[in-house]
Amino acid sequence: MRLNKFLSEAGIASRRKADEIISEKRVKVNGIVADIGTTINS
Repeated sequence: MRLNKFLSEAGIASRRKADEIISEKRVKVNGIVADIGTTINS
């Protein structure tokens, strides 16, 4: 699952807003700053 979709479904932000947050380097996955297009196992 793409990170922006996960954040959207979790109620954190809309998918577009999640893309902005990720672009601003404000999201980490397992302690590593995430990039646009990062996929996660949900």
